Amino acid sequence: MKKEDINIDQMMKILYHKSGLLGISGISPDMRNLRSNMTPLKGEKKARADLARNIFINRIIRYVGSYILEMGGLDSIIFTAGVGEHDYGVREGVMDSLKLLA
Repeated sequence: MKKEDINIDQMMKILYHKSGLLGISGISPDMRNLRSNMTPLKGEKKARADLARNIFINRIIRYVGSYILEMGGLDSIIFTAGVGEHDYGVREGVMDSLKLLA
C-alpha cells in the first residue's frame, strides 16, 4: 500500500471489485462473459482470458481433488449452477484432470 500510495479503503475496493477473474482477465469478473468473449479475442486479451479460465479450472481441480483423496474416492460428480450447467469447457477441463483419481 505504501508503494502504490493507497489507503485501506482503496485497497478494499481493489480486493473486492478489481481482483479475481476481472483482475486476471482484464475483461470481466463473470465467467459467462469470458466464455462468450473467448472466440473473438486475440493476442494479449485472449491469453489473459485463457489464463483466467485455466486458473478457475485449476482451483476447482485442487479443491475437489483434495476431497476425493480425503474420502478415498467418489461415485460421481455433479456440476450445478451457471458455469457447471452451461460451460462444457470448464466441465471438460475438470473431468480430464480428475479422471486420474478415479
